[in-house]
Amino acid sequence: MDGFPTLGIPDTGDTAWMLASSALVLLMTPGLAFFYGGMVRSRSVLNMIMMSVSAMGVVTVLWSLYGYSMVGAPVELINLRVTARGLTPKPKFARSPRARGAAARARLGTRAAWFDGKWVRTPVYDGLQLQNGHEIKGPAIVQQPTTTIIVPTDFDLKVDDFNNYLMYRKGEKLAALVKRLGRSK
Repeated sequence: MDGFPTLGIPDTGDTAWMLASSALVLLMTPGLAFFYGGMVRSRSVLNMIMMSVSAMGVVTVLWSLYGYSMVGAPVELINLRVTARGLTPKPKFARSPRARGAAARARLGTRAAWFDGKWVRTPVYDGLQLQNGHEIKGPAIVQQPTTTIIVPTDFDLKVDDFNNYLMYRKGEKLAALVKRLGRSK
């Protein structure tokens, strides 16, 4: 193992670098405390300096107890990654039952939205209430906790058997579009 430090005998250059770097950080912390102290009101300066010095103490203790450096070790693993392959069964997606009633039950109200260069009173729908078979004519807005879908004036939206949103141009046959997209795999 020529060229590698042996266990228990730390390299003097590495040790000197770590000591110099630690000293610089130690000198930087009071400077940072005064810097932050200058940003607060005069009655809070001492508090800000004490918080910075306290943080330095906490970081020192944590570094001593849980630091990731293994001084003198020939190899130090920081991250380990494993890749595995295997056969898994294909998931079976359940089709949702067709919705009873129109999409109007999911309507929350209307709001002004900018479409085609002008403000248009636009219906807003609750996306969590839309179900299989519901259709919405554009312009519309579909709101969910994680996303908002804008349906432009020249598009319509339909919820499919798996509760996916299918947005397509008005006048286009949805079945033909789905068939065409299915072949493009």
